[in-house]
Amino acid sequence: MPDSTDSTDSTRNSGSPASVRRRLADARATVVGTSGLRTRVAKHTDALARLKARVDAQQQGATEQAKRLKELEARVKDLDRARVMEAAERERRDAQFGTIEVRLADLEQRFVADPAAGDSGSVAPPEEAELAEARDLVEEVRTEHARVRARLQVVSAYEERLRRVEESVAELYEGDPRHLV
Repeated sequence: MPDSTDSTDSTRNSGSPASVRRRLADARATVVGTSGLRTRVAKHTDALARLKARVDAQQQGATEQAKRLKELEARVKDLDRARVMEAAERERRDAQFGTIEVRLADLEQRFVADPAAGDSGSVAPPEEAELAEARDLVEEVRTEHARVRARLQVVSAYEERLRRVEESVAELYEGDPRHLV
């Protein structure tokens, strides 16, 4: 009897029913042959935790890359807009300068002696009326040049305002397939 009491006392002293269940599970694992299963499960759990950490890091990196890509696309879009606007402005300036060059060529032809009239290359000094007319024409060219410059400044300011409006509308409706701005 003392032996049975000692074993009962040792079970009671060893702790709660959970420790008894644990001992039974250990005994069953030894009998069935799954005693090393806990260590293998722990090892695989640890490996899975490491893999999850790596996947999370990769996902965070991909999110950062997507953000940077979106920022770069916005910058490229702005640069493309600026390039298109600059090309249009250059075409307008070229047309204006072409017109001015034609007018200056007409003025130059008025000042140069006509070789068909029999001049031997020497130019007679212009008369006072011709000088006054030439001064008037030069003043007219300067005035027209100032007007063109003022018009180009107004157009440039208008285009800048229009660009800002387009940009704000594009930002407002970004991603909305109904608005193709």
